[in-house]
Amino acid sequence: MIASGPVAERGDDGEQEPARVGSSDVTARIAVEFAALLPAQVIDEVIRDCRRDLRGVSAAMMPELLERLVRQCLIDRVGDGESGPDN
Repeated sequence: MIASGPVAERGDDGEQEPARVGSSDVTARIAVEFAALLPAQVIDEVIRDCRRDLRGVSAAMMPELLERLVRQCLIDRVGDGESGPDN
């Protein structure tokens, strides 16, 4: 199946789904912001989990809601003392 729009992303089930406009920008900003605080694998997991949690949100609202949710989840993890990338 080919998704409509400029880019297709794979969902958790491996199927292609329509691209979320701006979600790659969100991912890039978050990755840069938290790179010194958490391992990339943790950041990627949180982003993936938050996308799944926001499934069903309109495409127009997705980038802002995704960024807010991911940022808060990562702040919570840093506050809980998760180790940074050097640990």
